[in-house]
Amino acid sequence: MNHLEHLVAEWLQYKGYFVRTSVLVGPRPKGGFEGELDVVGFHATNKHLIHVECSADAHPCAIRERRFASKFARGKLHVRKLFAGLELPQAVDQVAVLQFAGDNAPPTNWRRASHNQQAAHSRNL
Repeated sequence: MNHLEHLVAEWLQYKGYFVRTSVLVGPRPKGGFEGELDVVGFHATNKHLIHVECSADAHPCAIRERRFASKFARGKLHVRKLFAGLELPQAVDQVAVLQFAGDNAPPTNWRRASHNQQAAHSRNL
């Protein structure tokens, strides 16, 4: 688990979430897994389910977008299984936490379609 994942997990725990980190999902028949979910949290009182992927890589934005699309698609398939037996909301908030430095920072107009919703939501966490 990297420093970003630690910070996200600690923050969610502080805010009352039950948190799972570095969860392997999608077991394959011949061994191994489809992938790993960095941080998944569930707030039982607020009925809020969140999946956070963290990255401090130096990839360009186009590569990051493809990677996160794949990770979030995998998360939508498997995240509910992590909290089996609990009453979960239909929606899963999915957030990318990125560390930028130097030339790998995105252009100022780089935003996902739901960026404004996520920014508003993150202020409430």
